[in-house]
Amino acid sequence: MSVGGLSPSGIAMSDFHDAIADCAIADARYVGSPYAWYSRRLHQRLDRVLISSCWMTVFPKMQVAHVELSQSDHRGLLVEAECTVERKECNKTVFGNVFDNVAAVERGLKEVDEAYDQDPCDSMIVECNRCSAELVRVLAQEETFWRQKAGIRWAKDGERNTRYFHALVQKRRFRGTIFGIQHEGEYLTDPIAIKDSVVSFFQRLLTAELVFPEEMDSEHLEDGFTDEDRRFLCVMSTLEEVREVVFSIDPDSVAGPDGFGAVFFILVGRSFSRMFSAQ
Repeated sequence: MSVGGLSPSGIAMSDFHDAIADCAIADARYVGSPYAWYSRRLHQRLDRVLISSCWMTVFPKMQVAHVELSQSDHRGLLVEAECTVERKECNKTVFGNVFDNVAAVERGLKEVDEAYDQDPCDSMIVECNRCSAELVRVLAQEETFWRQKAGIRWAKDGERNTRYFHALVQKRRFRGTIFGIQHEGEYLTDPIAIKDSVVSFFQRLLTAELVFPEEMDSEHLEDGFTDEDRRFLCVMSTLEEVREVVFSIDPDSVAGPDGFGAVFFILVGRSFSRMFSAQ
C-alpha cells in the first residue's frame, strides 16, 4: 500500500505472499493511518505485524496502532492485546459442551470394548453398537458446530479436520472485530460512542423522507427494445430453468437470516417439482 509512488509489483511480491502462506500467518489489523513510512510526498506501509492462528486464539482482540514518531520517518507499531482469561458459558449451557460430550462418549466406548473382550455376550454387543451410534451422533454434532462457525464450504469427503476449520473461525473472528468506526470525520474507539453512532445512523436512515426517481418516458424504453427482446422478456420461466438455478446452489452454504440453508430449498424444490410435474 502506497501513495505518491509506483505500486508494488505483483510478481515481486509473490515470494513474500508464498512465505506468509507457507508459515500459516496473517497480517494483523491496524487502526488509524494505514501508512507507516513517510518521505515528503511518498507514503507507504512498509512495516506490519504478522501473527499465527495460535496468537489469534490467545489474543482475539489484538490490534496494531501506527504511532507518530517526531524524530523518525517511520511510525512505530504499537501492539495492544487482551488475553482471553474468561471463557464463555454459552457452549456449556446451550450446546451441552460439544467437545466434552465427544470425549465422554469415546471413554465410554473404550470401557464397553474392554468389557466385551472379557465377556462377549449378546448384551455387550448391543451396548457396543449403542455406544458406536452415540459416538457418530456427537461427532456429527461437533462437525455441525464447526461448519456453522467457519461459514465456508464443508469437505465433501466427510473428513473431520476440525483443527483447520477452527483456525478459519479464529481468522474470521479476528477480522470481524470492530475496533473503531469513522463517524463524521472523527475516529471513534469508545464502545458507548460507537453504539450511539450506529443508533443515530439507522434512526436517520429509517426516518428519512423517501425520494422517488422521476418516471422514465415509455417512448424511450420502446425505442430501445426490439420485438424479439419484448417476446423474450414476456416468456415465463420453464420448470427446468427454475430447477437448474435452485439445484445449482451449494447445499453446504451458510443459512440466511431466516435460518434455512440451501439444502432446505433444494429439498423443497424437489417436492414442488414433483407436484407441478404431476399436474
